[in-house]
Amino acid sequence: QREEVMIEPAPPAANLLQNVMDAIDRKHPLRILYKSHYKEEKEIILLPAFVRLFRQRWYVIGEVRGKEHTMTCALERVKEVELLEREKVKFSPKLRAILKPQVYFEHCFGIIRQFEPITIRFRAFWPQNAYIKDVPFHASQVEVNHTEEYTDFEIFVRPTYDLKQELLWHRDKLAVLSPESFRQDMMQVLRATLSGYETGESHAIDE
Repeated sequence: QREEVMIEPAPPAANLLQNVMDAIDRKHPLRILYKSHYKEEKEIILLPAFVRLFRQRWYVIGEVRGKEHTMTCALERVKEVELLEREKVKFSPKLRAILKPQVYFEHCFGIIRQFEPITIRFRAFWPQNAYIKDVPFHASQVEVNHTEEYTDFEIFVRPTYDLKQELLWHRDKLAVLSPESFRQDMMQVLRATLSGYETGESHAIDE
């Protein structure tokens, strides 16, 4: 590494990545002790399909054996991991076709795969519109209107929590225009944020 090149720190739990990749390459399941921020610690047998790096976190995506549903595991929440070398990965027919990166995360902004995709129109004001044009939110992004003061864009995505976070990151330089239901969701988040600043209390928003 050259001293003239400054890079971000390695993602948390990157040391587990080799175990995960070995399991994927050799088609073996993983026994994982996992602690979500929202649920009790639990042991699962994961049939790993692929990994993804997003916002300085490594995730492994696969099928939970015997459950016929997918799971996205953040590696920093993995407490123990064991390669089950005597067993082979056998995806269920229901999930085999979608457990591929480009298919699984189609219409997703980030790592969350929830809800059906919708067309979202938003307005980005100068100079943020120029940055968003240079680095689009999503592959589906198109420009639908442009003036000297702002640009209107459309994206076709799942309206997930991480997308809302990204839109809110741009503060007063971005406003959601439609659909009205999603616009109201964003306004509810903003009202809760303002209330939190005024009272010093957290206000949970149902997802």
